[in-house]
Amino acid sequence: MAPWRKKRRFIEREYNNHVFKPKSIPMSQLASISIGHDEMEAVRLVDLDHMRQADAAEKMGVSSATIQRIIESTREKIVKALVEGHAIVIDGGDYKIKKDE
Repeated sequence: MAPWRKKRRFIEREYNNHVFKPKSIPMSQLASISIGHDEMEAVRLVDLDHMRQADAAEKMGVSSATIQRIIESTREKIVKALVEGHAIVIDGGDYKIKKDE
């Protein structure tokens, strides 16, 4: 067991039923890559909302180093899916919905 406990990441919303795939190919014939809700949230905050990584980390309740690792890993998954023609399924992750304060 690791000497530290993984921190739960805060997100604003879940991305339920989000699947992105190449058109005209049934899901049953595609390999898929999973992206967690927390990974999607990190990429959304930094790449879509143009938030600084430090600010996104604070909002999600993790360190700047953690947010950087999440973003690098998630971008790699997305690019791999696009280049190799895999489906992207947004599901899972270690997160908690952040309540409005």
